[in-house]
Amino acid sequence: MSRMAHRQLAERYRAGDREAVWNELRQLGARVRTPDLVEDAEAVCDEMAKRARQNIELIIERLREPGYVFHTNDDAQTPVAPHTPPGGRVEEVLGWLTENFPSVPMTLVSWLRHVGDVWASLQVLRLWAQSRPPLLCGVDRPSDDGVCAPGGVGIAPFCSA
Repeated sequence: MSRMAHRQLAERYRAGDREAVWNELRQLGARVRTPDLVEDAEAVCDEMAKRARQNIELIIERLREPGYVFHTNDDAQTPVAPHTPPGGRVEEVLGWLTENFPSVPMTLVSWLRHVGDVWASLQVLRLWAQSRPPLLCGVDRPSDDGVCAPGGVGIAPFCSA
């Protein structure tokens, strides 16, 4: 693929050629971080995150309209904010990530910069899982003893399918 074709990845993504663009980015592997590709690849990831945030905000709005209350996943069911936009410490978190991990996924960087934190109760996840299998990912700061500190500003990735 020519250098010019790569430079058009973000434009193609915005125009609706999303599946093919993601496929090309996956095929590029680590080469996606080369100087001639990185800016366009990051633009694709940023666009994905911005669209995800719009969808998250819409889902929250539609769930709240009939009276749904987002809450903790315990017997207390304490109400929680379903979405917290990125705060002022995002760049600090990203700095920690890049210092402690050799290659931070561009999608995670974009998510942290443009989406922030999303909370979904088990009830919402069960409803969602009926249509697609969920993939849950989270980031928290490890404390000095290596245990994750809930709501921290640093990162210790965990994922479960």
